Amino acid sequence: MNSTASTSEPLLTVGHWRATYLVRDGHPAPHDLQRRLDEAVAGQLAENCGRWLQQVLDPSDPSVWRIRELAMNFSADSNLASSDAAAQIWGRQFAARIQDILSHEDDSESVLRFPNQAAYVAQFVSDLVAAGAWGKWYYEEFEDLRVLSDSQAIRTVILRYSGRAAEIILQLASTRRLEPVLCSLTESAAREIFAACFERAAGGLSGAGLDKWTGIILELWNEAPLRSSTREENYFRDAVRLFARVAPRFPGAENNIHVRTALESLLELRAVLSAIQSPSVLDAVLKTLAGGDLASAIGLARNAGVADPAAP
Repeated sequence: MNSTASTSEPLLTVGHWRATYLVRDGHPAPHDLQRRLDEAVAGQLAENCGRWLQQVLDPSDPSVWRIRELAMNFSADSNLASSDAAAQIWGRQFAARIQDILSHEDDSESVLRFPNQAAYVAQFVSDLVAAGAWGKWYYEEFEDLRVLSDSQAIRTVILRYSGRAAEIILQLASTRRLEPVLCSLTESAAREIFAACFERAAGGLSGAGLDKWTGIILELWNEAPLRSSTREENYFRDAVRLFARVAPRFPGAENNIHVRTALESLLELRAVLSAIQSPSVLDAVLKTLAGGDLASAIGLARNAGVADPAAP
């Protein structure tokens, strides 16, 4: 069971179905029977199974299940006039077997459960970066991404699940797997993922709101360095890093346009100050800004050889 990208309706997907039919000796039309049974499988079976599952499963459950293999025995009247009867019976039996697995939460290697879609995608992304994704049976639905680079694959899969980019990033951050993922991204991919995190942010800007969130983000930034020192461009990767600090402490931050604007503005300010060669001076400037002393911050920047951005 899992949810689709745009709705909470349960979704059942069967990747492969292999059937072996046993009929009595002397059956007058075994090939015709096979055709009708194949029609039952290809046509109405999944629909009937889904109908039964909807009656017994909680539609609000966001969990994602991956079942590697089910071996089941079905029976059918060889004289059935159409495939409908077999599809109804088999669909109910199929649903009962799935319900049994989910109810007992089988923890074997053939049955995996993820708490939600974001956790499932985050696990795939993490395994991809660790070079351990391809070949795992429960990532079969991502097989089309195999031809892409890691950065392209990460970008594609996160954007594929519309409206869940923020959840996926926060899932990675909460399990301490975000940094390797960000290190695998190009700035272009990070830019699109950052924008997707704020896909639902709306409303107008206000000076008070921007000042509030600028102060909050600076305080969080001041807690620890964003990453190891490097000269490589990290505008949008750092934007995602900062977002991952803000959002867990302020639920709903991904829906606030002030948060996005404050993040972008602070990183633009850092770009202006990028001429400062000393990390200690840069930290001092940021700490001074966090305290609200802009004049002292400008003084520190001037002493480090950075021109006053406000100067003509």
